[in-house]
Amino acid sequence: MEDMKKVEEAERRAMVQQFGVIVRGGQSAAAQEGKENASGRAGDSKAVHPRTVTNSGSLEQDGLQDKYARTLRKALRKMGVPLIVSDETFSLVEEDIAVAHPAENRAFLLSLPDKFTKDVSENLIKQALAELNKTAKSVLLSSDGSLKNSSSDFFELVQFLRELLQRNFTLEYRDVASVEERQRRKEEANEAPTFSAQNLLNENNDTPVPYGVDPFHPLTSRQIWMEISLAKVDYPSTLTSNEIHDAAWKRWSSLQTAVEINPKFGLCLRLDNTLSSNTKITQRWFAERLRALVIPSHIWKSNKTGYPVLPPLTKDFLIRSFHHPHITYLLETPSTSLSAVDEERLHSCFLYLLHLFKEYYRTVRDAPRQRLMRHLADVPIRPLQPLRDHLTQEIYEVFEADPIKYRLYNSAMFQALKDWRKKAENRSGSGSGNRHLDVTGQDAVNSRADDPVVVAMVVGAGRGPLVSEFISAAVALDVKFKVYALDKNPIAIGAMLAKLEDEWIPHADSIHIVQSDMRDFEPGDKADMIISELLGSFGCNELSPECLDGAQRLLKPGGISIPHAYSNFLQPVMARSLHDDMVTYAPKHKEMLNEFILVEMRSSVEIAPYQEAFKFVHPNYEAHSNERDVTLRFTADIDYVMTGFAGYFDLHLYKDVSMNILPDKQTVGLSSWFPACFALERPVAVAKDQEIVLHMGRRCDVAGKRVWYVWNLLEPEVLPIQNALPDNWISM
Repeated sequence: MEDMKKVEEAERRAMVQQFGVIVRGGQSAAAQEGKENASGRAGDSKAVHPRTVTNSGSLEQDGLQDKYARTLRKALRKMGVPLIVSDETFSLVEEDIAVAHPAENRAFLLSLPDKFTKDVSENLIKQALAELNKTAKSVLLSSDGSLKNSSSDFFELVQFLRELLQRNFTLEYRDVASVEERQRRKEEANEAPTFSAQNLLNENNDTPVPYGVDPFHPLTSRQIWMEISLAKVDYPSTLTSNEIHDAAWKRWSSLQTAVEINPKFGLCLRLDNTLSSNTKITQRWFAERLRALVIPSHIWKSNKTGYPVLPPLTKDFLIRSFHHPHITYLLETPSTSLSAVDEERLHSCFLYLLHLFKEYYRTVRDAPRQRLMRHLADVPIRPLQPLRDHLTQEIYEVFEADPIKYRLYNSAMFQALKDWRKKAENRSGSGSGNRHLDVTGQDAVNSRADDPVVVAMVVGAGRGPLVSEFISAAVALDVKFKVYALDKNPIAIGAMLAKLEDEWIPHADSIHIVQSDMRDFEPGDKADMIISELLGSFGCNELSPECLDGAQRLLKPGGISIPHAYSNFLQPVMARSLHDDMVTYAPKHKEMLNEFILVEMRSSVEIAPYQEAFKFVHPNYEAHSNERDVTLRFTADIDYVMTGFAGYFDLHLYKDVSMNILPDKQTVGLSSWFPACFALERPVAVAKDQEIVLHMGRRCDVAGKRVWYVWNLLEPEVLPIQNALPDNWISM
């Protein structure tokens, strides 16, 4: 209980680092110039956006800025909230934002005009760069008016964004950084930050950044956020909540596509009382590069005790948002005139957000796993190749830290041993046990020397966790056993030999440790059961079918295989942020798009229910080929931009003992596997009720000792077959 309190307190502190306030003091000079050019009268700019204070000089005239800053600083320090977003009319001095990282905890709020000219665009860029070179960490572009005007206005906005990104947000790919370069960055880590391409990503530095320190996405340093509003005032009055979300999402999607992929360009969503009750529509936002949520002051309500609360739909949306660890939460200051700040109410609003964060862990499925995997959210990982590479001690440690998996294996072995014993007793003709009448006519138990001995082979035994589970099940049933523990990895053999002299010493005579590939092993006797733990995230991707088919000759006729069967499943998904990261940060441009990856997908939305692709059964007495082909058809329920297909497995160990990583019914507590992801070559727009057709193939080259997957989107567009050559394969 005490440890759990420490974990929750650490989570609370980390969550606070993702909080901030947004202060809208007025229109920027460049934005006002753009509005004046568009209207011909400076006075018209005052009514352009109802959220913006029109009298940008009121703070200085009324002498309120110092008072406001002091009150705001006090409120933020009380909570430990680090981030302030403000514009040029409300420039806080460094001590006002010196909560955690003084030089990096201000984002600059830049209001955009409805009309762009070359001069206005250039002034806006200069203003943004000037602020970045002073104290601002990032730029928040406020007002999306340009997104709903003519195509020429949209074109000018895109030109502005591309130029701004190109000027000061140039990307450096991960493979650019050499060992020497990383070392140089380490040495310069304590120097003042620069705002150029030399200010590289944390990803290129071997020194990890503690989770929660940076309220921005850890893959990028400085960013541009585009604010997209969900307020009714920004849309035709006839639109419903669902239609507002659709319109807003299409605005953002069009803009993101036109600007091209740039991980430094993110979405800031301004909430309002228009949230849709359709969770698929709102979930779609989390599949985008959503970097911030603005919670305006007017949507807060007071409960019976006077504390601020949010409407039910907003509350539900925020609870779901906490599943995504890279979002910053910005509270608009309650007073739009900036004449005063209600310190206690602001503090209560932050406390309410923390309450919702706790509510997320109370309601989410499998909260312990979500806590464990939070820091790995949306990080693409190349799958292991255990037949080609020897796993390290560290990898074994990770896999063995999954108690649920081994508990289920133990249950399967227990049931299998009971069934084996029953068959052995039936074969011996002793019925219910090895008993006979002695000379006095009393029951007597046969000597243990006459008891049948079960022969088990644990293939791919690793450091021996399955051997330990087998011993536990056999001892519980009082079954004599002989177990072979096979592995080709010398690290694993060394670990098991150590256990033989310690944990397994009471049964040392019954345990035989063998360093060998299971496909080459030639024992003196056959096995009653073969036990393995060879599944990857897509079921067959670590070559369990090939390995178990090769070891099948070691099994007695009618012998037991644990696992008995497994299927893999595919599901179309939208995960634009993940897809962009794969394209942008791959060691070779787009290389990861032609190989499947493993990823703890958080920033994604499921387009249609998953479907079974391939199934494998062991023992494979009929010698079915392990090559497979399947064509799957899905139907989208709303509009999406599809980026790939998620892959899962469902594993049947023995009889009714099973485990799976299916998204809607994943085995609770299971942490050894992430979903697989087969990315498309490029994102594809999918309309509501449109059919999606995918062909997936599994190829085996026995002579070349390799296995690979090919996939081909056939509808709604035909894309080239991916990994056809192949570019990526699994070595046999």
